[in-house]
Amino acid sequence: MPASFDIVPDIGETSILDAIDEAAVRSAFVLVDLEGSANLAMSYAIGRADLVIVPMRGSQLDADQTACVISLIRHEKQAYRRVIPHAVLFTATSPAIRSLMDLLRIMDRLDKAGAGFRSLTEAIDTTTPAGRMMMQMLGSVAEFEREMVRERNLAGLAQARELGRQLGRRRALTSEQRRKAVRWMQEGQSQAEIARTFDVHRSTVSRLAADIRANTRKKC
Repeated sequence: MPASFDIVPDIGETSILDAIDEAAVRSAFVLVDLEGSANLAMSYAIGRADLVIVPMRGSQLDADQTACVISLIRHEKQAYRRVIPHAVLFTATSPAIRSLMDLLRIMDRLDKAGAGFRSLTEAIDTTTPAGRMMMQMLGSVAEFEREMVRERNLAGLAQARELGRQLGRRRALTSEQRRKAVRWMQEGQSQAEIARTFDVHRSTVSRLAADIRANTRKKC
């Protein structure tokens, strides 16, 4: 570990190559810390790198950006005709990951980009056949869990309907208010006046009027 670090700020696309070359003359190690994934500075740095580490937090957005960086590394490998060692460093699990299924979607995105997953704290390593089999088993468990939740939700909705409970958002007008509104419309009162009386939006009364017309046509 060097005794001190020399930090070179404000490096752009036109100066990054010179900055890397000058730093390589002074020190055996040059660390380049860049943000983003689709810019020339990133492309130039990857082309000169001996190792690319892509930090990633546990979110779908990070997974998509990481996949873009991996794709860029492959293009640079083809352009420079040399192997560019790289790794994705999963730094933290985001609160956005609410279930095993969310994590599996992120890992599937990385897998499609050609990146394996190796955990430093758990026995998960998708770069090996056993690790890939374990993730397939976890995927099956997550799919089973999702289907069980779906079936329980459908059963609960069916039971609520049998008990006569109203599902969805509560109506803006009660049954009594709806009967009054219908009578007032039949007496010639405007929809705007009825809406002001019940303190609801005019579209609520308009939908009620449309329902009445539809029911009338059905009876005819």
